[in-house]
Amino acid sequence: MPPPASDDRNIAGWYADGTTPGETGTAVIVGHLDTRQGIAAFYRLSTLAPGQTAIVQRGDGSTAVFSIDAVRTYPKSAFPTDHVYKPTGRPEL
Repeated sequence: MPPPASDDRNIAGWYADGTTPGETGTAVIVGHLDTRQGIAAFYRLSTLAPGQTAIVQRGDGSTAVFSIDAVRTYPKSAFPTDHVYKPTGRPEL
């Protein structure tokens, strides 16, 4: 799943073959932290903390609101596929 092009640094995209943000299951959204042109959509992602909320603007104009339970960082070589794509009984991001 490629991130948005570097010339669209303030755009994030969701994995369209997966769950739509706000629907039951895990929605996966990708974006850049920064590019050669400067900071990007996910630059401040590391400042999020449990208890805060994340708001996702959906393509239909509605919003999905998520409560942050945990923040974790993984190297690309150790992406936790089983954890990210496990079945859930609630909307997750």
